[in-house]
Amino acid sequence: MLSAMRHRAIIATLAMLLAASACGDEGGSPERDPGIQSLEAGDSAYQRGDFAAARDEYREALGSGLDGARVLYNLGNAYYRTRELGQAIACYERAARLAPRDRDLRANLTRALAERKMGAPAPPASWLHMIGRRLVGSFTLTEFALAATVLYWSAAALVAVMLLKSNRRRWLGRSLGVLVALLMVAGVAGGARWWAYHRVRIGVVAEETAEIRSGPGESFEAAQRLHEGSFVRVIRSDGGWVQVVAEGGARGWVNEGAVANLTADK
Repeated sequence: MLSAMRHRAIIATLAMLLAASACGDEGGSPERDPGIQSLEAGDSAYQRGDFAAARDEYREALGSGLDGARVLYNLGNAYYRTRELGQAIACYERAARLAPRDRDLRANLTRALAERKMGAPAPPASWLHMIGRRLVGSFTLTEFALAATVLYWSAAALVAVMLLKSNRRRWLGRSLGVLVALLMVAGVAGGARWWAYHRVRIGVVAEETAEIRSGPGESFEAAQRLHEGSFVRVIRSDGGWVQVVAEGGARGWVNEGAVANLTADK
């Protein structure tokens, strides 16, 4: 009897030790993601008006892999407050590709573009171009793909119904035509977005001024000066320099460090 009681006491003691150990593990503070910590530290710094510290913390969060619209938007706000207009525009543009219909984001981007030395970008030359740009820029690539998938299977289902209900083929045929037209629009718009954001390299001048030179180097002649916030289309890179086409059509080479690249899209 005494031996059995001792065994029970030992087992109970071990169980208590294991439970205490488990409670200690659960009660302790687990290691937090450094990106989340940087994001929260950035929010705190921004709220107390230390915009330079907020900028640095948001950049840390971005470097840790938190590249969502919220981080980019907050970083853009911090850059705007520290009067780094080119970087702010670049962040807003990248965030807009992830959250194209966010009103606050669009409002801040519009305000930043209006404050450029050269003013807001010129509107498209034709109304058709304007509608196309607005359509492509209002939805993400994932949304276009989802819409195309739904429309495709809806059209397939409608074809099956047409084969079964011959007395309603005229009405069903019209509906099928509408679905096919919408499917084509979604496919073309989604393809245009993919091409514009994955095959065309767009950058923003992030320094106060940047010289367009005739070749990739300081020894080449400066042909034109670009101001902060100017958009450029990057053609190719060569030894720390990028060949670009500026908003006004000027073509030449710019120091790669002066251009913030817009490469993120989901």
